[in-house]
Amino acid sequence: MITHELGTLDVPRAKEVICVTVDCFKTWAMMANTPQGKQVRLYFLECERQLKQERGAGTINNEIRLKALLDFSAQVIDNIFVGVPLRAELLAGLKLNAAESLVPELIPHLGAARNALINNTAQDQELINVTKLGELMGLSAVATNKLLVQAGLQIKNPKKRSKKDASYLPTGRGLDFADLTLATGMGKDQTTYQQLRWYPSVVEALSP
Repeated sequence: MITHELGTLDVPRAKEVICVTVDCFKTWAMMANTPQGKQVRLYFLECERQLKQERGAGTINNEIRLKALLDFSAQVIDNIFVGVPLRAELLAGLKLNAAESLVPELIPHLGAARNALINNTAQDQELINVTKLGELMGLSAVATNKLLVQAGLQIKNPKKRSKKDASYLPTGRGLDFADLTLATGMGKDQTTYQQLRWYPSVVEALSP
């Protein structure tokens, strides 16, 4: 606040009060062409430098944290499936799904990786889904799944938590006729999920 006296020696003096904000004082100080003004300018330049440095360190620390989180997630998946005859591309798909769940911001950047996995899995052209398998036998997908369970070739996945997990898993006997593969949703749904597919030769195993 600045108090400014008005009037002359012959006239009673009035006072005018001028209120100035802190930012205004800072501006005046930085504009002052004095040694003190130079010190103020150097002070704020140093503040800006330290702020940029802290922000840069924060970005690096966040990247390190995310990498550690993704590495740990991948390690957990590897430990879960130790000794399980799982295809490398399917294991990679599980890790991809985990990465998307942990860090949703990565989803737009993982499209190429997802497509590469799906295209690699598609090399098994002979494998068909349960709907196609049912068509070979004149059955619906639901009836075919029941038949596969009754025949001891598959079981319901007890660990299914989301759409990304396979609904059914092959039994030891079923592994001779099936394989877990990766598929993607239709239209705008680009979710990568596991799907149990069958070789057409399983029809003979299902015949009475």
